[in-house]
Amino acid sequence: MTLSRIAFIGPQEYEIFKLVGVEKVYTLPLNPENIKNILSELLLEKDISIIAISQRYADAVRDEIDKIKSRGEVYPIIVEISDLSLKAKPMELLDLLRKVLGVRMG
Repeated sequence: MTLSRIAFIGPQEYEIFKLVGVEKVYTLPLNPENIKNILSELLLEKDISIIAISQRYADAVRDEIDKIKSRGEVYPIIVEISDLSLKAKPMELLDLLRKVLGVRMG
């Protein structure tokens, strides 16, 4: 099994992540139940290696995030991205994603 896909959950401003190859970009209103449902779906996809999530969205489902992290599994890695970046320009958002994930994209 090759783990290679990245998913993102957060506000619409992060839609730009699709431009650098993030296939699974879920932009939705801040709704804890919807976020939990998406997390559950992503956990079933065995080729998802990283789930990036907006800090605000992660805080809304903190119990679920903590539960996932405490399972002790290597994948998926959950990366929380600061919402301060919402005021950033599109290229700054892409640079942020590259830095957070530690990968070269696009």
